[in-house]
Amino acid sequence: MQFVEVAQQYGSTIEVSNGTRSVDAKSIMSVMLLAGTQGTVLTIHADGDDAQAAADALVALVAGGFGEMEDEVG
Repeated sequence: MQFVEVAQQYGSTIEVSNGTRSVDAKSIMSVMLLAGTQGTVLTIHADGDDAQAAADALVALVAGGFGEMEDEVG
């Protein structure tokens, strides 16, 4: 799962929330429990030395459609 793989690259504590549940973004099982589908609004919270870089990378991943949107366009 790309989201978790990216989150694991950072030392900061990272949580992702779907509005009703907040989970550890570095845990694949926890992120799967969010059951986020296309259109789900996610909130990312990062705390630590590289928090801004971590949040930016995760936002870019989601905004870019996890790389799948490029395949549809190209």
